[in-house]
Amino acid sequence: MASQTGNEDTSTQQPSPDSEVPTQTLSRMLEPHQYRMDVEQDTDDKQWRAKCYSLLLPQQVEIGSGVNQKKQLAKEEAAQEAIETLCSYGWKLPSPPNPGNRR
Repeated sequence: MASQTGNEDTSTQQPSPDSEVPTQTLSRMLEPHQYRMDVEQDTDDKQWRAKCYSLLLPQQVEIGSGVNQKKQLAKEEAAQEAIETLCSYGWKLPSPPNPGNRR
């Protein structure tokens, strides 16, 4: 048996605490001019609403949205949904840089 340190289970896709936040991943999938993130605070319930639009098509298409008490978390939710939307269209996720795992 190969001596393996740690018991990494690759079947469960749990992001590690030090993994990238969705907005960073999204910005590596799309160029800055290829998407737009709108964030505004609702005056009634004080929730932040983030919407992510793809600008790759002639008309902008909403690919993700998020609602949260915190502005940054709303953006992360929208980015996460946008990443999932892109992946559903066959987009490939860029592999996060992993300095400790050279092949």
